[in-house]
Amino acid sequence: MLEQGIICPGTSPFSAPVLLVKKADSGVPPGRLNSAVDALSRCDADTADAPRELHALSRPSFCLLNDIRDATAADPEATRLLQQLLDASLGAPWTTNDGFLLHGKRIFVPAQHDLRHQVIALAHAADHEGIQKTLMRLREVFYIPGDRGLVQDFVRACVTCQSNKTPTL
Repeated sequence: MLEQGIICPGTSPFSAPVLLVKKADSGVPPGRLNSAVDALSRCDADTADAPRELHALSRPSFCLLNDIRDATAADPEATRLLQQLLDASLGAPWTTNDGFLLHGKRIFVPAQHDLRHQVIALAHAADHEGIQKTLMRLREVFYIPGDRGLVQDFVRACVTCQSNKTPTL
């Protein structure tokens, strides 16, 4: 499907391909005749006889991951860790794979440019659910030393979170 152009690269490493399939005959009454409609059963009256298609709604992106890979090769801290790993003075849970420095199964994000800020923003902007859930989402994929303090600062500076925050007595 990627080769056919149905699924193309997007902007978020947290997103997955989301596909919407409309079946030719779902057995569901169209439009107003359906009292329990959902997103997949809706069908416009003028396209009721048209063939159904597969539509890509969102797409995965690997630009950020490529930026992290490039920064890992250029960052002094990452190159020091890679050298220690090659010298066998840095053991588990550190490994390397495909240009990434891994801490366990998580990708190390070097302090190059604003990559750490981008990764935290990506993990937080999904739902603006606060410090703990942002940390949980971030730690599923990425490793950033001192991430708790960075996430706390980011969430406290988030305009959306602060405007939706309920006042305490």
